[in-house]
Amino acid sequence: MKKFYFLLLLLLVTGCSYKYNVEIDSKKNVSERLYVNELNSVFESKGTDPVAFVSTNLSIYVSDPEFSKYQILEDNNSSYSGATAFARYENFKDYSKNTKVKKSLFGKVELYEEGNYGFFKAYDYRGDIFFTDEESDFLNEKVEFNLTLPFEVIENNADRVNAEKGIYTWIINKDSKMDEITLKFDLKKIHVKKNIFIKYIYLFLIPIFLFIIVLVVMARSKYVNKI
Repeated sequence: MKKFYFLLLLLLVTGCSYKYNVEIDSKKNVSERLYVNELNSVFESKGTDPVAFVSTNLSIYVSDPEFSKYQILEDNNSSYSGATAFARYENFKDYSKNTKVKKSLFGKVELYEEGNYGFFKAYDYRGDIFFTDEESDFLNEKVEFNLTLPFEVIENNADRVNAEKGIYTWIINKDSKMDEITLKFDLKKIHVKKNIFIKYIYLFLIPIFLFIIVLVVMARSKYVNKI
C-alpha cells in the first residue's frame, strides 16, 4: 500500500491531473479507474524524460502480486504522460475490502447496502496528498472524484451532478472544508435507464409526428387544388 501511494505521489507534479472514477452497475458490480498524468513539458522542464520516468516506476507494480487485481498501464501521448490503474469487483463488499486506490485518497471509504438502499461514504480525505516540494516546486492542486450509478439517488452532497448520466462529482483540494462525501441511493429504482428510454421514445416519435403532419398538409393541399 505504501509503495502504491508513493507511486501516486511521484506522478503528482505541478498542475497534474488526478481523477478517480468509481462505477456501479445495475447488478451491483463495481469498477474503479484511477488516472494520473502530467504535461510532458512539465517533466521536461525538470530535466526528466516523461516516458522513461513512468515506465521505470510502473514496472514495480505490474509484477507485484499485491496488485494482481489491477491492470496498470502507461498512458502516454505527445502532450502528457502518466498511468491508469483499473480493477473490477463482484459486489460492494469486494470493493470495500480489496481496493487499494481509495486508501490513497481517504482515511476511510464505505460502500454498503441496508435493506433497499445503498450508501457510499468517504471520510477524512488525505490532506497530505496536496503537497509541495520547495526545491522542485512539485504540487498537486486538486482531485476529481466521479461516482457513476444507474440507481435513483435520494441524497448526495456532490459538487456537480449529471442526473441524466447518473454521474456525481466531487472536487477536492487542500482548502476543502467538506467533512465527508456521502450518497444514498435506492437499489430498487433504476433511474438512468428510464431517462434514456424516455429520451429515445421522444427521438423516435417526433420524426413520425412531423411526417404525419407533412402528409396531412400535402393531402389537404391536393384536396384544395381539386376544388
